[in-house]
Parts: sequence; C-alpha cells; structure tokens
Amino acid sequence: MNFLFGLFRFLTWGNIIVLGLFSVIMLMAAIVLPFAPILVMLIMFGTVIMHNVLCLRLQKSLLRPAQPLQPGFPTQIILMSVLAFIYGVYILFTAIKMQMVPEEEWIRNFSEQKIPGATGASNEQLIGAMKIWMVLLGIHGAAIAVNCVLSSFYLNHWKKEHATAENNDQFFDI
Repeated sequence: MNFLFGLFRFLTWGNIIVLGLFSVIMLMAAIVLPFAPILVMLIMFGTVIMHNVLCLRLQKSLLRPAQPLQPGFPTQIILMSVLAFIYGVYILFTAIKMQMVPEEEWIRNFSEQKIPGATGASNEQLIGAMKIWMVLLGIHGAAIAVNCVLSSFYLNHWKKEHATAENNDQFFDI
C-alpha cells in the first residue's frame, strides 16, 4: 500500500469519526437551539459521511479486485464527492475568513454576548480558543477536500482496472 492510499484510508476513517462526533453535538444542540439550521448542518454532515462510506467501498474494491461494485457506483461517488468537496471548501474558507477577523471585533462580540463574565475567561483566552478552533475547523475542511480529490483519483484508477478487465473478458469470450 502506497502513501496516498494510506492517506486516503486515514482521511476516510478520520472524517467519519469527526463528523459522527459533530452530528452528536448538533443533535444535542437541537434541544436548545432552533432546529432548521441544525437540520441543514446534519444534512451536510450526512452527505460527507455518505461520501466516506462510498470511499470505504471503493477502497475495499481496490484491495480485493474480485469484489464487484454496483453498476451506478461511479455516479454515486462522483455526486457525493462534489457535494462533500463544496462542504470542505466552504468550511476551509470560513475558517480562513474567521482567522482574519480583528481582535477588537472579537472582543466587541464577546462583550455584547457577555461571554467573558459568564465563563470567567479573559478576552485573550477566548480569542486564543477561537483561533485554535478555527485552525482545527480549517484542518477538518482541508481533510474533506483532500479526501474528495483522492477518491476521484482512485475512482479513475478503479475505472482503468475495471475497463482493462472487461476488455480482457470480451477478448476471450467466444
């Protein structure tokens, strides 16, 4: 197994775990927050999780070529890959945009919501926590986007192997 395939497997499982945790957090937040935005986030998470499940099937087929995939599999993974890529890039750009927010604006936002008094943390600590959270969110978005690119790469690899096998079968089929 080469490095890229190992990275593909690692990102697939990592994304499933992280998005599973995010989904649980969103479901818990649905108790106290309006449900519509949470429903949209859960649908987006579901799209990315479905993409990763399809990636697991692709990986299994690449490791064991004798296992067939469904006839509509390439279309499914391409569609889910596009949707997951859009989500990943959106999250990445949001994290980058939030990193560029000036500290004064963070402090003004914290004071409007009375967060420092409620938590007992200073503004600097809250800003530091938000910046760390944005870096982690950016890594999450980048991981999803890279996984989508890798899935496209390995889907093309699978198609080439599958086309070669089909051509060989037709040649020897008398």
